[in-house]
Amino acid sequence: AGGAISTTMQASLPLTGIHMSDGVQRIRTNADALLMRSMLCEGDLVSAEVRSVQSISGGGGTGGNVSVRGGGGGGTGANASASTGNMSGSASGSGASAIGNVILHARSVRCGKLENGCFVMAPNWLIGRRKKQFVVLGMVEGNTNTNKTKKGFDGVLVEVLLGCNGGIWIQLAMMELESVGGIAGGGGEIMVQEKVQKVRSAHARKDMTLEERIVVARVRNAIEALKLVYCKITPENIEAVVAKAVDLGYDVVDMLRHDVIARITACTRNV
Repeated sequence: AGGAISTTMQASLPLTGIHMSDGVQRIRTNADALLMRSMLCEGDLVSAEVRSVQSISGGGGTGGNVSVRGGGGGGTGANASASTGNMSGSASGSGASAIGNVILHARSVRCGKLENGCFVMAPNWLIGRRKKQFVVLGMVEGNTNTNKTKKGFDGVLVEVLLGCNGGIWIQLAMMELESVGGIAGGGGEIMVQEKVQKVRSAHARKDMTLEERIVVARVRNAIEALKLVYCKITPENIEAVVAKAVDLGYDVVDMLRHDVIARITACTRNV
């Protein structure tokens, strides 16, 4: 499958770069290729990692993430939101010619089809490279053996995917995936993939309540406000803008008024 990743090279997600629905590790067949549309089709959003950057003029790198706006390299594990709607995409950088190909793969727990959420596109230079691109907002550090405690916004946990290509995905947090995020390889891989598939399927079918929709919309407008004032889009800034809008008593629909944007984003400029 080809995809648009908001850069200047062709991008492709090969059949070997995804997990099959049965979770079994095996050689892909022609029958699997014919069934690809049952898993991904035109217009779908996918979070994926860059496996390699192939350049005709040489100098392509491997293992970098999609934030190849200046140079190649970078650590593996960073994600990008990529649309599979086009058969040709793009990726820049690697310090080489813009003619070549970007090979994606979506074999980690956090990669795959994105459903039941909200998508925002921002300039990629507003999004910094992070150790983890999937971030749960509103989590509070705990003082016990548990690393974090739940808080969220009005009790609603929201996670965002800060794609290095500027694609940002917002959805209700799938906390069940946090416990399996570090499991890889070995005989338990099929079991892990079965659990991941169940969690993703339940998430895709979940009907959000009015309160949850309001929280997701508020986070979306906070990101839009940061984008409009050219402020770095980080989890800390998103949380600060959401909290400021709530403190000042602004409804979701009012957050993108020009005068309101200046007020709710002022807290990010004073840091």
